Amino acid sequence: MVEFALTITVTLLLIFGMIDFSRAIYTASVIQWAAQQGARAGIVNASEASVRAAVQGRMAGLDPTLATISVTRPGNNVVQVDVSYPFEFIIPMISRITGDRIILRASASMVAF
Repeated sequence: MVEFALTITVTLLLIFGMIDFSRAIYTASVIQWAAQQGARAGIVNASEASVRAAVQGRMAGLDPTLATISVTRPGNNVVQVDVSYPFEFIIPMISRITGDRIILRASASMVAF
């Protein structure tokens, strides 16, 4: 019983830690995809409102109101979209190490020819 109690805590911590880090990777992947689609929308349709709508529309499984979206045009035919999203770990041990929230960032730029 004692051996089981010691090993199950470590095993469960590893399992839930993998789940939590998988959520972080999923979130980073979704905001990167959203930034790419926002940059594409900025090239096709030049309005900033369409870029923001494209980014928020591609944030599957996330709360789009928490995202910070920045649209810049560094050149004549260039659109750059930066997306920041706050992420919270579920496991208290991980959030003690990383803090309450970490900010995940993604950036994408496209050039129109």
